[in-house]
Amino acid sequence: MGASRRLQFRLELYNAFNTDQWAATGVDTSAHFHYITGEQTDTAFGSLTGATLSARRIQLGIRFTF
Repeated sequence: MGASRRLQFRLELYNAFNTDQWAATGVDTSAHFHYITGEQTDTAFGSLTGATLSARRIQLGIRFTF
């Protein structure tokens, strides 16, 4: 653009491929058993708890320096 002027375009993509990103979470370790039969009654045992972070996010920016 001449002299000391510059134009900058910026594109930032977060989670561009839309894959699951688990927040700080753990695994359900509370196994529950039926006291007579010994059968496991907790269907969530061993699964991840918590939610995923937001889906894809796109940010555009333009910067003019003079």
